[in-house]
Amino acid sequence: MFKSPCFIFASLFILLGEVSFAQFWKKPNEDAFKAPIVHVYPYKNGVQLIEIDYIQTWDSYTSYLDALHPRGSSYKVDIAAPRMNAYVFRNEQKQVFKAYNTHENLDSLTKRFYDFSVDSVSNNQQVFASFPGFYRGASFNKKEQTQSHFLIYNINEVFDLEPYTSVEVASNKVGIIDDLGNELVPPTYAFIELFEHGFLARNESSFGLLNFQLDTLLPFGFTHYRFLPEKEEVLLFENDRVTNVYRRSTNAVFEVEFSDILPLSEGHHSNRTANKLRLAHLNYAYQIIDTTYAPINEEVYEFVEGHPQFNLIRVVKNKLWGLINKKGEEVIPCSYDDVWIVNQDSSIVKLEEKYHWLNHEGEVLGLCDQLPFQIKQRLHYNVFQRGAYFGINNGPLIYTHVRKINDSLYIVQRNNEKFGIVNEKGQLLSDSYYNSIHPINENRSFVTMNRTYIQKDGYFYSQSYFYQERHGAILNDFAQTIPCVYQQIDAVPHNGLILFKINDRYGYMDTTGRTVIPNQFKKAFSFNNGLALVGNDSLYGLIGTDGQVVIDIGYQSLGYLKYGMIMAKKEGKFGVIDCDEDILVPFKYEGLMVLSEDYLKVQQDGKWGMINSKSKVKIPFDYEWISEIIWDKYVQVKQNGKIGVQTLAGKEVFPCKFDRIVSWSANPNMNNYQIRVVDNKGTYWLDFPR
Repeated sequence: MFKSPCFIFASLFILLGEVSFAQFWKKPNEDAFKAPIVHVYPYKNGVQLIEIDYIQTWDSYTSYLDALHPRGSSYKVDIAAPRMNAYVFRNEQKQVFKAYNTHENLDSLTKRFYDFSVDSVSNNQQVFASFPGFYRGASFNKKEQTQSHFLIYNINEVFDLEPYTSVEVASNKVGIIDDLGNELVPPTYAFIELFEHGFLARNESSFGLLNFQLDTLLPFGFTHYRFLPEKEEVLLFENDRVTNVYRRSTNAVFEVEFSDILPLSEGHHSNRTANKLRLAHLNYAYQIIDTTYAPINEEVYEFVEGHPQFNLIRVVKNKLWGLINKKGEEVIPCSYDDVWIVNQDSSIVKLEEKYHWLNHEGEVLGLCDQLPFQIKQRLHYNVFQRGAYFGINNGPLIYTHVRKINDSLYIVQRNNEKFGIVNEKGQLLSDSYYNSIHPINENRSFVTMNRTYIQKDGYFYSQSYFYQERHGAILNDFAQTIPCVYQQIDAVPHNGLILFKINDRYGYMDTTGRTVIPNQFKKAFSFNNGLALVGNDSLYGLIGTDGQVVIDIGYQSLGYLKYGMIMAKKEGKFGVIDCDEDILVPFKYEGLMVLSEDYLKVQQDGKWGMINSKSKVKIPFDYEWISEIIWDKYVQVKQNGKIGVQTLAGKEVFPCKFDRIVSWSANPNMNNYQIRVVDNKGTYWLDFPR
């Protein structure tokens, strides 16, 4: 999202933009980052695996470019996605006998890797391999040496490497090989998710479950799948219904019929213990089920929340609260406006705006005059969570994310997909749902964004490097909606105009979304005091709110209007002009900053001094640094690494002898000013005349 900078940030951005990062950082050898990373693994049963890691190479190279040449978007957007990793298998005589995801023949691969010096028996230390100019290692332990690893052919899920890594074949299909080079499953699938006893596969249109003997455990026909916490259970969906559950540890399959299955929430804790209960989602209502996916009672609830310490569950039925135990037995009937578990034996309930103590036999013990702090804190919020779902003000649990903006505005997400804005009654206020929504302008406006995934090589990629984002806005308490068609948008109006970017050019619109200044600039900033900084290529100018050019686009650097002066850079030197482009301070300085209506600090021959608006030198060019003006009278100066104080007229108040000046004091009860300084004597205060 484009942010509107203030004068100094805008100036520094333009000034420093010309300085290469390489001037400050010694540039590494770029060819080293392009060379493929190679991992050489220990011999196992007389076979050694060599992995050519194109994915990690691509990630390292693009990250290197991002660091060396910073810009708005990552180089991962422009540099083609990597080919899938290649796997080469050789025997103890270093002869390559099998290879995957490479068109190079076996003899050529044998020669390429023949000189790789790797012990035939791993010593559990790092094993290093080199491949033109690059060194990388991989650590191994005894457990890994005895495990049977699987390599999966996987063209679609480039970065979901589970459990090993991915391999491309000419057909763009997926199969499974082990770490000895044996083909366990031929490459006939579009996607594979590996489990202990089998694998989930996708053909052209649906998912199915198979074992490693290729026997069908569940036939193809599932539209998608999802893991429960710890990935022990796999939910298999047919459109919007869970119809089967696969338990990995026991290789068991269960038939069910629910909208969804969720872990039982226990406040901020997930119930991940053995014999855990689950929640069956039934069209915005919930039933508690056990490990066989059978209900623990016949009740259907609107809200369910377990307790991490006690074997009790808070439930809501017909908008009234009660308690049950984990066997499904009623502890407190659903007859109260709210219930809070205090300990194993008692709870606090709310009824007709009063709070009462109840024991867990349902007997009223008396009124509660002082609520515990945890309950007071909870009452502050009106967003309720149960497992992965949220509700507002005891409304239906239909959201997978809720962000409270204020008591009447909430940003909500449904089904882990898009976001909308609702009121306290759950009514949708935004015109649509978006991939993201962010409040601005004291929560009266919102920046919106929609994402489109880019199709490459016949596949849609969900990684951040392969999607396109377009921005819009909701303005003025939902009075106007700007569609998500812009590359950037600064939805906070400045001088009544909103900066936007479309087709790689910047323009300005009013608060109704009407274009006022067409998108014609390669660079632009928001308006400030009626002027906006714009640029094309490496030159900048200023325009007014009517789009008319005030300062020609012909300066290497330009600041906003300040005290009737505009800092500018031309032919490598800084000066000052006015709005008529008349030169107020000649272009002869290496650096310049307007400090006040009458004073500017300027740099010449590597040293800083101070001049007035008539270019008369007030402080000579003897200093490594000059501060902003303090109390309209003084500046701090630095010489030979030490700090001192001078007046604006250049009169010395303190010589340059301090390491730091920590603070200034103008106590009205004292006759003198004070500064707190640090030097070799320590930290102390010094007086000087007002």
